[in-house]
Amino acid sequence: MVFSRLVYYVLLLILHLSQTCRRFFDCLSSASLYSLFSSRLSSDKVKQYAQHWKKVPNHVCIAIADVPVIFEPVAQLVVWCTAAGVKDITIWDNQGLCKASAHLLQEYIAKTHANYFKAASAQYPIRFSNNIDDDRNSLKTVPQQTTPGKNIPALSSSGVTIHICNDADGRSAIVKAVTLANQQRTAIDRTWLNSTLTSSIPEIDLALVFSKSRLLFGLLPWHLRVAEIM
Repeated sequence: MVFSRLVYYVLLLILHLSQTCRRFFDCLSSASLYSLFSSRLSSDKVKQYAQHWKKVPNHVCIAIADVPVIFEPVAQLVVWCTAAGVKDITIWDNQGLCKASAHLLQEYIAKTHANYFKAASAQYPIRFSNNIDDDRNSLKTVPQQTTPGKNIPALSSSGVTIHICNDADGRSAIVKAVTLANQQRTAIDRTWLNSTLTSSIPEIDLALVFSKSRLLFGLLPWHLRVAEIM
């Protein structure tokens, strides 16, 4: 009888500790994006950090799941990636809020970009992929701030391309591509599927996942094949 009660209280203690740790982890996850926005990293400091990396990722994915979607820290993270030399940035959330409010998110990014780089903005051009309008062959370029009396270098054809995605660009895109290939009687193999799915959004090198749970929630499964996930 005594042993049974002892086991019972031990189990209660374990349950209480697990729930407490879980709530603490949830608070940290929810606050992670806020802490990003509150940080102050200059573009020179970011470039110094990047010089010590073995390799700067060409494509970084910012994935938000089960935590509030806050545009300010997302925009701040975008400009940090831009300063580090990242060429493609994908913004994804499992609720589809970023893509549903893509134009508003673009405004936040454009404003943060101008405030962060100031007169050097033209040296770090940002372009938005039009996948939000199903027109993936064209890009929208952020207008650059100009200062009267100063010559600002012309916007180069290179720069950072930003993709705003949701579930439709992941598993649904794979199903859609295969269905279309069957209708057109196209031979389907790995090479063809990879070429089709990465024609507008390249494969991801690094995925930064902000979530309460260690789950991917269907995050662009084809593009994550060789990605490092943090």
